[in-house]
Amino acid sequence: MRKGIVATLALLLGATGVGAQEGEGLAAYDYENLGVRGIAGEVFVVYPNDIESAVGFGGRLDLGFLGNSLRTQLRGGYWSSRLKQAEVDKFADRIADLVEDQNGPPRPTIDLGVIERSAAIAGLDFQWLFNVTSPLRPYAGLGAELYVLSGSGDAIDGTFVESSLDLLTVGASAIGGLEYGLGSVLVLFAEGRASLAADIRSVSLSGGLAIQWN
Repeated sequence: MRKGIVATLALLLGATGVGAQEGEGLAAYDYENLGVRGIAGEVFVVYPNDIESAVGFGGRLDLGFLGNSLRTQLRGGYWSSRLKQAEVDKFADRIADLVEDQNGPPRPTIDLGVIERSAAIAGLDFQWLFNVTSPLRPYAGLGAELYVLSGSGDAIDGTFVESSLDLLTVGASAIGGLEYGLGSVLVLFAEGRASLAADIRSVSLSGGLAIQWN
């Protein structure tokens, strides 16, 4: 089971752009504390760079520890919001420029209406838990993420604008958070995350509840 998790982690790192040497180093690491040890659900608010803020939801699978303090987690999430009007106007201007270049003046007026943007996210986090005696425990870490980005709208469905907004891309994130144990099984957590990918940058704040059995 532990070796299978190590192999899975190495495969995911490879899929998100981490080199083979890092994957081999992971396999050589102390994995005695690896194993599925909990699940969690979360709600978050995300602030993307060119999209209106959105509320999303997600889940996590706790895969245990590499060594004594480096926790590994698989996570997934989803959010949906509107493209900011300034970005919609940029798309409209580009289309108007293309039409004018091909057909000559007058320059047309393009109304793209409302454009929705959504993201489905799968990620792998490495979180360093600080060794404190308090029930309130801080952690920090890094994550690798895979994004499936989609765009839609009445005026763009089936057009090249929609195609340009439908992307599969990878990214990385920096993480910081606090967790508080409620007895021996339940854990509350709050977390901040800054993420960077090829087509999107975002900051998010999340809170959730975890169930741990090991």
